[in-house]
Amino acid sequence: MKNQAVFLLVGLFVITVCTASFAEAIFETFDTDPTIGDWNAQGTSTTWTYMSESRRAESSSGFLYGHIYRDNADPAQYAVPITPIDKTTEFWIEMDIIHYECGLYQNANFGVHNLSAANHETDMITGRHNYARYTSFRGNRMDLYGYSSGGTEHYELSTYVHDPLIPGCDYGEPQRAKIHYWYESATDEGFAMLEVYSINGDGTLGDFLYGSDGTLSDLIEPGDAFYGDAFGLFNRTSGSQNNSYHNINEYDNLYYSTEGWNQNPVAPDFVPEPASMILLGCGMLLIKGRRK
Repeated sequence: MKNQAVFLLVGLFVITVCTASFAEAIFETFDTDPTIGDWNAQGTSTTWTYMSESRRAESSSGFLYGHIYRDNADPAQYAVPITPIDKTTEFWIEMDIIHYECGLYQNANFGVHNLSAANHETDMITGRHNYARYTSFRGNRMDLYGYSSGGTEHYELSTYVHDPLIPGCDYGEPQRAKIHYWYESATDEGFAMLEVYSINGDGTLGDFLYGSDGTLSDLIEPGDAFYGDAFGLFNRTSGSQNNSYHNINEYDNLYYSTEGWNQNPVAPDFVPEPASMILLGCGMLLIKGRRK
């Protein structure tokens, strides 16, 4: 069984200057329905479904199914509160995803957002996903987007992602997306990097697939503000609901931290164990039997 969601909040107080810094980590592995706890699922056209049965023989955990629509009348979310942050707060986020189907465009967001914002194109640092394959460079691709408190948009598009151009990037392939955001005080800018990997059968990181062109993206510019108080999944709200603007995805292992990358990754439950791992497990059982 995977470890259940873990929340860590540590306050480090320096009394002499009356300042405080906080470390926070969230790792949602869907052992149980997260909405029974602190996670909040909202949406009318967009639907979120907790899948309680793992596809892995040795696991009793679940995962999340999302049918996500762009809809400016229905700001949908599957999110959990975090300690409020601003543009100066460094953070790391990760998720496991299988993308199955979509209309033409990217309509799902994975990131940090201000729940009090009027829409999902304000106060959002996100990996937006995924495209339909309708031009030479569209496909199962995630891109970096940043929206300031004033709604200013900046983005960094990823590389071409067609399989066999980049093996492992076809629809239905399990992937792990990782985003690192940090602040540069010298220029008053918020930067981010996106990397997408395959996932090994034991849950460890597989091959690097693609990223944000290997460049740093200044998502929050000098003079612009950013505020975030929630982490999770959000729909796109930049237009009305339309069947050409939807995504169908499965998610697992949502991770947020102000300290660093996840050091204890686990396999997503939407992917069965590889046959080699199942055979290895059987072999180990046989060996143990012979020793008795």
